[in-house]
Amino acid sequence: LAEPSFKVIENVLGVAFVKRLGIFGGTFNPPHMGHIRLVTAIADKLQLDRVLIIPASVPPHKHVLNLARSRDRFEMCRIRSAIF
Repeated sequence: LAEPSFKVIENVLGVAFVKRLGIFGGTFNPPHMGHIRLVTAIADKLQLDRVLIIPASVPPHKHVLNLARSRDRFEMCRIRSAIF
């Protein structure tokens, strides 16, 4: 899959904003290449400028044993998303 093209656009005042934003939530326990491939494919298909990857603090739809702390999953998502 091609790398998504995330562009930050500057307005007249020099404040950065994003034209097309996607939000991808999940448990991310841990985040893995399947998540990255999915985000990349969707961002390319929908021509998104940016995608926010947001881990759920407590997954509402499932009971997960051995769930990493939410701040650790957040940090893993931050590190993983910085790679692509």
